[in-house]
Amino acid sequence: MKQLLFFYSLVSFVAIQNLKAQCSSIFFYRFDGFCSQPIYLYQDGKQLLTLQPGERFKAEVCASGNYNFQVKLNNESIIQAKTVLAVDEGKNYFIKIGCVAGVDVPTIKIMDTAEGELDVAKDKRFVSAPRQINLSPASSSGTKAGAKSTNNNSKGQTSTTALPGTFKAVQVVNNFKFELVDIIRAGSTAQLNFKITNLAPDDRMLFLNRSYMHFYDDMGAIVYPDQLCLVDNCHNTYYTSCQGNRDCILNQGWRHEIENSMPSGIPLNASLTFQKLNKRATKLVRGAVWFGCCGSSVNRTVLMNEVPYSEIVFPSVIDPNNAQNRIIASLGVELKSCEPIGTGLRLNYTLRNLGDVPFDVVFQQGNAFDDQGNQYTISGFAYASEARRPLNAYDNYASQTRNLQSSAALELQLFIDNAKQNIQSLRRIDLYFNGYDLSWDNALLQRSKTGLTNNNSYLSYPELQSKLGKKENVVGKKVILENIYFNSGSDQILSQSYPQLNQLSELLLANPTVKVEISGHTDSVGEDISNMLLSQKRADGIKYFLISKSINPIRIISIGKGETEFIYSNESESERSKNRRVEIKIVE
Repeated sequence: MKQLLFFYSLVSFVAIQNLKAQCSSIFFYRFDGFCSQPIYLYQDGKQLLTLQPGERFKAEVCASGNYNFQVKLNNESIIQAKTVLAVDEGKNYFIKIGCVAGVDVPTIKIMDTAEGELDVAKDKRFVSAPRQINLSPASSSGTKAGAKSTNNNSKGQTSTTALPGTFKAVQVVNNFKFELVDIIRAGSTAQLNFKITNLAPDDRMLFLNRSYMHFYDDMGAIVYPDQLCLVDNCHNTYYTSCQGNRDCILNQGWRHEIENSMPSGIPLNASLTFQKLNKRATKLVRGAVWFGCCGSSVNRTVLMNEVPYSEIVFPSVIDPNNAQNRIIASLGVELKSCEPIGTGLRLNYTLRNLGDVPFDVVFQQGNAFDDQGNQYTISGFAYASEARRPLNAYDNYASQTRNLQSSAALELQLFIDNAKQNIQSLRRIDLYFNGYDLSWDNALLQRSKTGLTNNNSYLSYPELQSKLGKKENVVGKKVILENIYFNSGSDQILSQSYPQLNQLSELLLANPTVKVEISGHTDSVGEDISNMLLSQKRADGIKYFLISKSINPIRIISIGKGETEFIYSNESESERSKNRRVEIKIVE
């Protein structure tokens, strides 16, 4: 009998241990931090507990399935964060809860197991040991997170929304279908374009309010829409009187609400525009569109509904087939060339309508940064063959707007005045079209392929002789010494150079008040420092030759400029050979 009792006891013990092995532990915790208000935790819409800073809780569940949790900062708030935990038997799970200081937004995050274990073990961050709580059964046994969640409410209205971590373009909430049809992003501006359809058999009112809408980007920032449009009704001033105070924004929310009657079965346009995004952000990790309905405007805040979104990835504006082309929706903006013109620069662009619907394109403003550390502002523009116009940021862009027909192209020239003469490239160009900022990096300046005849700062050697003979002012003028030769990679002057140098020494002796700068130049082949040193040695070699011909040393300055002042593009050996040169400049 004792043996039989021992056997039953052993079987019971093993069964209990096996049952425990099949159960899972879920830890809920909140660190003691800057955000001090209590946070309410809900399961399936029912309040589960209130978390104060520094508290942690533990629940044991012995059935796999989806557990739906929500957090709010108070029971009346419609701003909440959600997560769905897919539980497998015998595993531990960790859920971190908190809030963002200053904006009153709660957060809830399923942590990686290793990170969660470390967090929960930090006893100094908590005011007590983990307390036990009980959870309701899983909402859908055996269903993994990421699957479609469909709920029917008591009125027979269907909601189909995306679960956290998955992108879903089409969602149905309270018999309104939200379809995210287009995502536009350029620089710090992004726009989400929707089609909203009333699926109910009767017409209903729809109310959109920006005060409840917020998103998180992948740089860790909370972003709010700066403009909200429903059909042709837009609000585009985001609570400037509130100075960023969230309570003020919520209190004034009704002032920034737009509404429209939604006809049954007819999709209408809506959009959210963000104008202060971090340029390095690549997506909106999660967020929500909130709307109110139904009936008349008197009841606009009675029923508030959330359309959750996750993983909204921004498309690249760079054309994969053309690195100089930028695409915003149906607008293509291609940089064709940058070229010196007079004392400034001209940037040549082609604008294209890539769609089948005409639209207005407006160039608003622009800046550029050169390779010498200087910044410029676009000062003028010209469309097609029109005359240049000054850029005026205060004329409502009327003169800067042109209509672009379907599949049409339009040339645009932009002008920079008083650019530095020795720059070789624009390190970055920032332009603003239709409210979007576009950028181009490392745009090389294209010099004239036919030489320097178009640059009035250069003279030929015979022209210099003639002007000096006539006592004309030639200060600032430059001459390329065409017949100067050195050993390869050396500053040794070859004998073929002597006729040119002898002529120069005779010219300087005949004009004893003239002072010159001798500059050496290289192509882009080789190390920058090596080229700079070589060009300096070659300029010094010319200086010493002239001194040997009785030219006073105080009349001669020698300088090496290496590869800082190209006159050709270095694309061919012929052009590189023309960049390897010695110049003289009249300085007095």
